[in-house]
Amino acid sequence: MLLPATGWAAGIAVARVDGIAWQVMCALAGTSILIALYGLFRKTRLPGWMFACFLIGGFVWGWVSLVSDAARFDTPAGWQDRPIRISAMIVAMQRQSAGWRLSLGDVQRDDGQVLAGKLWLYVYPQKGGEASNPVGAWLPGDRIEADAVLHVPRNHHNPSGFNFMAWCFDRHIALLGSARGEVRRLSAGSSRMEHVRQRIRQGIEGIPEARGGVIRALLLGERQAIPESVYNAFASTGAAHLLAISGLHVGLVAGLGFSLIWWLLTRRESCIVYLPVRGIALAGGVLLAMLYAQLAGWPLPTQRAAMMLAAAALAWWLRARAAPLNVLLAALMLILLLDASAITSLSLWLSFTATAGILLWAGKAAGDDSPVWRRRVSGLFVVTLLAWLATLPLVADVFGRLPVYSLPANLLATPLYTLFVLPFSLAGALLAAIGWGSGAHALFSLAAQGIGVGNQLLDAICHWPASGLWLPDIPWWLSALYALGMAGCAWLITNRRRAGALLLLCLTLSAYSAVAISEGNVDASRLIAWDVGQGSAISLTLRGGQVMVVDAAGRPGARFNAGVTMAEGLRGMGLTHIDVLVISHDQSDHAGGVLSLVKRMNHIGELWLADVPATHRSRRIGSILHAVAQRGGTVRWLRQGDEVVFAGAKTGVLWPPAGWAASNGNNDSLVLHLRLPRGLDLLLPGDIETPVEQSLLEDGRLPACDVLLVPHHGSATSSTTGFIAALAPSIAIAQTGFANRYGFPVEVVRQRYREAGSRLFDTSGGAVMLAVDAAMDSGGQPGAQLLETPRIYSERRNRALQWWRHFL
Repeated sequence: MLLPATGWAAGIAVARVDGIAWQVMCALAGTSILIALYGLFRKTRLPGWMFACFLIGGFVWGWVSLVSDAARFDTPAGWQDRPIRISAMIVAMQRQSAGWRLSLGDVQRDDGQVLAGKLWLYVYPQKGGEASNPVGAWLPGDRIEADAVLHVPRNHHNPSGFNFMAWCFDRHIALLGSARGEVRRLSAGSSRMEHVRQRIRQGIEGIPEARGGVIRALLLGERQAIPESVYNAFASTGAAHLLAISGLHVGLVAGLGFSLIWWLLTRRESCIVYLPVRGIALAGGVLLAMLYAQLAGWPLPTQRAAMMLAAAALAWWLRARAAPLNVLLAALMLILLLDASAITSLSLWLSFTATAGILLWAGKAAGDDSPVWRRRVSGLFVVTLLAWLATLPLVADVFGRLPVYSLPANLLATPLYTLFVLPFSLAGALLAAIGWGSGAHALFSLAAQGIGVGNQLLDAICHWPASGLWLPDIPWWLSALYALGMAGCAWLITNRRRAGALLLLCLTLSAYSAVAISEGNVDASRLIAWDVGQGSAISLTLRGGQVMVVDAAGRPGARFNAGVTMAEGLRGMGLTHIDVLVISHDQSDHAGGVLSLVKRMNHIGELWLADVPATHRSRRIGSILHAVAQRGGTVRWLRQGDEVVFAGAKTGVLWPPAGWAASNGNNDSLVLHLRLPRGLDLLLPGDIETPVEQSLLEDGRLPACDVLLVPHHGSATSSTTGFIAALAPSIAIAQTGFANRYGFPVEVVRQRYREAGSRLFDTSGGAVMLAVDAAMDSGGQPGAQLLETPRIYSERRNRALQWWRHFL
């Protein structure tokens, strides 16, 4: 199955993955057609004949599936950017910090028009509180009606940005929007399985979120219920696979079912004599595993594991020989046939790679003469080691971390989850399914005790030296060299050269780790105003690798915010540290994502804060101070008149005065004037409004500047005519969200900057990037050069949409 599976996967990848150039695609397709035709007419099979045939088939199927996805993603006119009334069936529900996100299917407009794809509808409490929108009492399968304003998925355009539009395309999410007013349930239509899931959720209620969220992930696949701190502990120790329902969980369920049925049938001698006990037990175990997969919603790793389990059981029934690796490859081909977009699923490839590594080499390291307990312990060690080695580059790329202590973490956590947490969780789910809620809660509480021990264990490992190091973007060639080194180790082991294999393994791991953690070189100074929606996020990288970050917006409780965006972008530039982190003032649109940013950096040098009472009292600032201290940082409290030198850049503090206490939190903002080493002047005023602008004008503290961050995002409460005239900026940048409800920057502010001769940019269409040491103006003075904003898009998906719209 190796050549067919490789050709099938390669063909689908050529059709759907943007990283493969069209020239490569055409060359592969043309060569494959020639090989296939030669083999057909000459009636001979060349070594690559089967690969070529499946490559062509995979390419055709990948392109057909891409156009089919485009048909479901395309949105007819009349659905967007205006109030409409819709009715739809709930497909999935997710609780969020401020409300609910409903995934809706079978969406119909009030005029009867049907949406081909899905819709994400955000529902927030109204004035009447939760009772006005009782979403929590509903279940998937129910039909609802709502008034909403919808829009198509949109990418934020940033360095190393996430392609959210392509992600929605593959999942047929055609529209997003928020409900306006009350959401009404029209009818109940939830399935029996949904009622079972709801009973399980009710049984978990009352268990602390750090433990109950893990149980929901193990049973229902709802990992969004896990607190971010707990998930980060799993990710940084390389144990996140325990939260994904894959072969470990499916195999354990099947084994438990097999053992239980075997024990029940062997209690009576007549059953042993007249019934095929082993076959019945095997069928029962497989059926129980399938029910578990159905309960979890069939995520991709679960599909792979369930297919392999069913194939192995069928081979036993038919007394046929089935090579496990062939079964794995066949499962991969079937998954890609059912869902070609899975070719880009990192969870599928993590599961596949780990399983392939174990199947290839686990049997070669096991002995048969040692005691049972020793074989089991050594087997656990070998399987854990092989899975870690096989998936290390993928884990590093997916989670952005180097799991230094993955081996001890998994050796301790895997038995705990396999022998204690998952069995009690499954037993609790069984009792919940039959309606015994109190018994289910008791078993879930026992499982939660084990999870608590596991969480403490992983948290302790997270505090070991160099644990969970964040990595810059890893180049493809480094992963290729790692794979080559692992292949060499395998070859040496096969030829019984264990000493050479161990030496090569150590060299490969050492070289990979040393290169992976190395930061890149910054060869030019660059200012970036990030596209993060309606909020502020600024970074200044100076020649030599010094980094200053000013603000990171974010909604409280949100997992994805400006801090996450900036951390990904900085790592894409090869940077995993921040020398100076500035928080202009304590509001969510400036500081809500700072904690996420800090936790995704290896080192923070200094934190700069305004020395005002409101900042000292803030609980959010207290949490940030603690996180900065954990990463070796110190705090510097700033007030009017202070001067600080950062990497040759002279920073003057223009506001606030010592002891300032404003009735309006915007006027607590730090106002910083930076003169860069080559003479360029930047002014960062936060959200100051007219009273502070007037005070600075009266004190004569406003120097002229080359680049200005527009105060308060371009609100009419700021950017007075006198303020702009005193600064005379060549470039002004307003940080605003696309189609924001405030209309920032407002037209009157735009007009003021135009009249002052400033070039005004805003981030609603993408990040604004300036080279701040590479250009001179016409008078020979330092200037800032506007750089091209990176555009995040999918060429393949755009082309499929064009085909659908124009030809089909």
